[in-house]
Amino acid sequence: MLNFFQNNNKNNKETESNFWISYADIMAALLLMFILLLTVVILDYQETLSMRKREIAEQEEAIKEKNRELNEKTKEIDKLLGVREEIILSLQEKFEDTDLKLEIDSQTGAIRLPGGVFFDTDSIKITDKGKTFLEKFIPQYVEILLGDEFREYVAQIIIEGHTDDIGSYMYNLELSQDRAFEVVKLIFNKDFIDFKFKDDLRSYLTANGRSYSQAIYKENGDIDRERSRRVEFKFRLKDKEMIERLMESVGD
Repeated sequence: MLNFFQNNNKNNKETESNFWISYADIMAALLLMFILLLTVVILDYQETLSMRKREIAEQEEAIKEKNRELNEKTKEIDKLLGVREEIILSLQEKFEDTDLKLEIDSQTGAIRLPGGVFFDTDSIKITDKGKTFLEKFIPQYVEILLGDEFREYVAQIIIEGHTDDIGSYMYNLELSQDRAFEVVKLIFNKDFIDFKFKDDLRSYLTANGRSYSQAIYKENGDIDRERSRRVEFKFRLKDKEMIERLMESVGD
């Protein structure tokens, strides 16, 4: 009987010992699983964080690129809007230190050359003084308009003849047209000096006569006949093309 109780007590102790060993194994396994799970979560978080950092860096670079494009478009828009002003400024700087007597309209860029320099009264023949004047003026004028900076914006260069109000409108219209045409003929005459862009000028140059339709007036309202008798050089920009480019720049 005593042996029975001893054996039973021994078995209970072994069972209890085995129970705690199994419990400890379970807890160790659970702890290991928790550590593995935590490791996976940390690694996944680090990967997510790394991906997010890459996304942020890519977004920042995309924003910088957009800003660079916007700056370029802004410069292009400013250039398109300011072309006429830039041409006028260039013309003013070009001729301010010369001995040529001419007027540059600060709004349109039209250059007025006194008609008395070029023609005698009721004559379409250009005077020697007029030829000398044009030989000094034309190369410098054309070099600005057809140079690399502005050529792409220029559509046409116009020579206009103007008269005073003495005589009929039709007489003065014919006289002004003939005078403008004589200037063109002189520029392309073989005896006229050679200059840069002379051949290119053929694609841009035209001549018109305006009679006395755009006479110049004095402050008292009377026609200034001396200033009205003149030849004007004007330029026309490629407005349609420039507007289209401007709309493209704004729309992109």
